[in-house]
Amino acid sequence: MLLPKDDPATTHIMIATGTGVAPYRGYLRRMFMESVTIFQFHGLAWLFLGVANSDSLLYDQEFSNYLQDYPNNFRYVTTLSREQKNMNGGKVYVQDRIEQLRHLHWPEKQNWAGEISEKMMPTRELQGMREVPGFFPPAKCFPDLL
Repeated sequence: MLLPKDDPATTHIMIATGTGVAPYRGYLRRMFMESVTIFQFHGLAWLFLGVANSDSLLYDQEFSNYLQDYPNNFRYVTTLSREQKNMNGGKVYVQDRIEQLRHLHWPEKQNWAGEISEKMMPTRELQGMREVPGFFPPAKCFPDLL
């Protein structure tokens, strides 16, 4: 994975669960900690991280520091599926958080599910996941985002 050098003001939206956050940690370190002459980040980075419990929030202090040090360039949204509830009283997942924020920050976006899913996984896997009852891909919350 590479950060685009041609537009350092790009908005990056990163969606991860559990240990899947590790590659994004590298991105964020490049954006906020490293002094790289060929890449000076001036955009907005969103990190949506979903885990079961608060003790599973990997790198939480590091991400919280970015939030404090770069309030105009970083958003950090966590979801704790075993500790928080959704609007219906059930478990809350990262896609629920994304949907809540979509209405606030991207109200014009209506069809993110297909687009993000198609960019994130091969068609064969995407079709299989659509057939799983109750499957709600994070992309459903971000139509036309990418």
